[in-house]
Amino acid sequence: MNVELSELKCKEVVNVLTGKRMGRINDLVIDCEKSCIRGIIVPGDCGFSWFKGSDNIYIPWHDIKKIGDDVILVEITVEDQVCRPCSKKDKDDDIRDID
Repeated sequence: MNVELSELKCKEVVNVLTGKRMGRINDLVIDCEKSCIRGIIVPGDCGFSWFKGSDNIYIPWHDIKKIGDDVILVEITVEDQVCRPCSKKDKDDDIRDID
């Protein structure tokens, strides 16, 4: 299945552990050197923020369980849903080949 970024950004992200809607994808993290997708970034639920990206939730690619026609199902614990700036360490946690 091939999916374009524009299509991914239109799909709702839902956590299957809580049933909570997390919003739509804000960004995609790609490792260009290794040709792999690291994960996705969705908006956090931490209230108003002056700085873009400060209330985002990083979801490693291995936590994406299914990409459907209208929804992306992810499996992350409540602890992983803490709003925080995405750090390099978070993005280095997972590597998934695009092939």
